[in-house]
Amino acid sequence: TGVQTCALPIYPAYTGLAPERLHDPNLSVVRGSRLRWMFETTGDIQQARMRFASLPGVELKPATTNTWTTQFAPKSDLHYWVDLLDRKQRKGGNNHPYQVAVLPDEKPKADVVEPGADIRANPLEVIPVAITVSDDFGLVDARLVVRKMDVTTKAFPLRLTQTGLKEARLETVLDLAPFKLKPYELLSYY
Repeated sequence: TGVQTCALPIYPAYTGLAPERLHDPNLSVVRGSRLRWMFETTGDIQQARMRFASLPGVELKPATTNTWTTQFAPKSDLHYWVDLLDRKQRKGGNNHPYQVAVLPDEKPKADVVEPGADIRANPLEVIPVAITVSDDFGLVDARLVVRKMDVTTKAFPLRLTQTGLKEARLETVLDLAPFKLKPYELLSYY
């Protein structure tokens, strides 16, 4: 008795990734993905299950004569085996473990590259600002948040040329006049 593996990861909606059939039993998915498994077997199999190195096993459900299925959302990396039992009580499956790697979604990154350091400015000045932003699944929104030390906070949307870009350089200007700054008052921004 033998087995062939097919997994269909259903990725979290925010990733924008479409489900795809993966035929390699060793696979990587982003955390939060749901996996639909389909195992095609040879021989007259009466029972099939997934066995894990560090979790309880999962019984596979027969879909057709030689197809078994299950689905779950792995929360961490795991090693698994597919155990088969035919009608004559003979065991089969894989001898060496397969692996599912669960990858974290990295948080977005933003770096203010211009002015890039603390500066002194006239309270009526207009300051050019440039920010580089990146995200492993693509950007949808970005804002420059400016805070006056008296707790006045304003958020300025930054225009992305298109959503879904993994990296972008965003440029804007920061007009200091509306903040009505007095000499030596500070603004912080991120």
